[in-house]
Amino acid sequence: MTFLNLGLFAAGAAAVSIPIIIHFLFRRRRKPVVWAAMRFLIEAYKKHQRRLKLEQWLLLATRCLLLLLIALAIGRPVAESAAQALGLGGGRTIYFVVDNSLAASARDIAGDGRSSLDRQKEKASQLIDALGSGDRAALISLGAPAQPIVVPPSADLAAVRGLIESLENTDARADLAGAFSAISRELREDPDRSGQAVVVALSDFRLGAADVSRPLDAVFAEIPRLKLSASRPADAPLGNVQVISAEPLRRIVLARDATGGAAVDVRVRLRRTGAAVGESGVSTVRLTIERAGGEPATFASTQVRWSAGQSEADVVLSAPVANLSENGVAAIVASIDRDAIEGDNRFARPVQVRSAVRVGVAARRRFGALPAPDALLPEDWLRLALAPSDTDPIEVIDVDPNAIDTPTLAALDAIFLPRPDLIDEPAWRRIGAFARSGGLVFVSPPTETTVHLWSDPMARALGLPWRIVREAQSLGEGEPLSDEQPRSPIFEMVQSELPELARSVTVFQTLPIIEGADAPGMRPLLVLEDESTWLIAAPPGRDESETTEEGQDNTESARGLVLYLASAPALTWTDLPARPFIVPLLQELVRQGVGEAAGGSVFTAGERLQPPARTAELVPLKDEQDRSRLSVAPSGLTVEPVRNAGLWQAIDRQSAARGLVAVNADISAGRTEVQPASAVREWLLGSGVAGDDFAWISEADSDSSGATIAQTADNSAWLSYPLLIAAALIALLELALARLFSHASIKPAASATGGSA
Repeated sequence: MTFLNLGLFAAGAAAVSIPIIIHFLFRRRRKPVVWAAMRFLIEAYKKHQRRLKLEQWLLLATRCLLLLLIALAIGRPVAESAAQALGLGGGRTIYFVVDNSLAASARDIAGDGRSSLDRQKEKASQLIDALGSGDRAALISLGAPAQPIVVPPSADLAAVRGLIESLENTDARADLAGAFSAISRELREDPDRSGQAVVVALSDFRLGAADVSRPLDAVFAEIPRLKLSASRPADAPLGNVQVISAEPLRRIVLARDATGGAAVDVRVRLRRTGAAVGESGVSTVRLTIERAGGEPATFASTQVRWSAGQSEADVVLSAPVANLSENGVAAIVASIDRDAIEGDNRFARPVQVRSAVRVGVAARRRFGALPAPDALLPEDWLRLALAPSDTDPIEVIDVDPNAIDTPTLAALDAIFLPRPDLIDEPAWRRIGAFARSGGLVFVSPPTETTVHLWSDPMARALGLPWRIVREAQSLGEGEPLSDEQPRSPIFEMVQSELPELARSVTVFQTLPIIEGADAPGMRPLLVLEDESTWLIAAPPGRDESETTEEGQDNTESARGLVLYLASAPALTWTDLPARPFIVPLLQELVRQGVGEAAGGSVFTAGERLQPPARTAELVPLKDEQDRSRLSVAPSGLTVEPVRNAGLWQAIDRQSAARGLVAVNADISAGRTEVQPASAVREWLLGSGVAGDDFAWISEADSDSSGATIAQTADNSAWLSYPLLIAAALIALLELALARLFSHASIKPAASATGGSA
């Protein structure tokens, strides 16, 4: 048998000695006094001695038993065998799961102004006050990824309470599934656990914190002696306006644009959630530029007028390019007025500022003057379209396809490969590494080859699931490009002219992808009239032939871009080189594609970041006390996930700047719609907890009495109540025996006046 309050039991057990001590004190021998009638008393005493001793021992045992039962009751005993059979035992273990996600920062501005997190912290503190000295507590915060702050559970309840009170909001989603998985692992790794375990989930369970359409894994199934309590879902609707994106129409800003007073157009998208959708309203949108070493400056603002029922709106604002060129790195920040949730009221996106874009063309160099147009090679057409004038910001560099090395690639932003047949397998691997580090790779078929075997080493090195035909396919009289082209951010600046430009192009030969073009991540950019893909974009995958360095993971890179044109840019394959479309096509592929390939600029709170290549550390753009530097692991990801929004500057091991990184709030976590308690209950039960082991924590139960915790967890004192009843019965028995053994029943004497005269 074990005791939850061992100290109280020990004190009560010690009290059993009090009747014994009193008994022996009254047995102290005194100096005898001899007198005449003593002989008759001694004879009477000897005659009844055995019965009197039995009475005394019975009375002593009854009093000792009474104190022992009271000691057992206040000590809260738990029988080991019974604990195993009933799911009870030792002290309670309470796992506090506190929602500190973006949704938990919601404030009722019209009410007391307190956030959901403030209320849940107060409730958790009150419940901790209701725990006993034999209980333990653990703490897991829900801001993604879920963070076990106190695991394994601790008996220092005051310290756990202090950590709960110090919790702050994050800008990430609520990771309840991750928290439950961590608790499940902890419980399963403790096979000797005998006490009751209770998971207390504290959240408002708004849509941003609990998406009931996504079932939880049954991680608690078959875990004995486990109960689940949860705070009731919020029923008060709140309105919230979010900035869900701020997209510059140009991914790269060229420094030459600053001299002409040009501006960067930024499309800002807003969304309303919760009660705000049903009302009309006005939101003021501001466009600010932030950069290292300078104060934020607002350059544009406008108002969005919402009509009742409207949930999304777009607005375009302009920022002067001249204000972006300083230091070569800046971020455009779109913000709105304060509302219920502040974390999603701004969205930041770094803008790359370049003096020029360096593009390599890997083909045999041509010497002398260019021949007639019908004799131009694909590499000649590419050079002409990439740099149509000497003042063009795209700098074209000739690269020997037989001498493609890492230093050459490191100096480029993009590489065009019109002669992939001249590239050997080691060079392909270097090109694959270049793409995964944030480079743009453009590949088109060669005109000098009949059987195309180069596609296999290319697909392996770039980690692409493609299989390309071996011989070019003739399209007879030619196939025009479709009037309806897929919409892509790469062609955002020419989207309105794209149908007319594409309509003028005819294709005579293609080397199509016959397998893998529909794999995840593949994006058709241009299609023929027969709906076959002509130009495709894909992220590079991992080269399976490369050995992974120690400390690196096998996750695919979030950087890099591969473009494949199914026809050689030559007049024998397509008339594209002779059409006006070729110049805007290649200009947009480079300017927008290089910006997309660079990656490592915009992330969502709650994930590990993958900053620009060769980044060793991320430094806060501004010196803020609540944000420290972030280390980057050899895998290219930050060592720790980032749970709060902010701007960071990437630096390498030589402290040189590598770019700017923005972390924005998880927009999905800012949904303020309320959800029915019944739906939330069924969703929580999906974790594997039986319905009888689940209970809501009402507001009345969250006071200092901790009634719900007692109801769901305090079954460990199941023997105390019978013991108290037994003690009461023994007390009555002791009273009766004391009366009986006192022999105080004396019959009244006859009246002295009752005789005859």
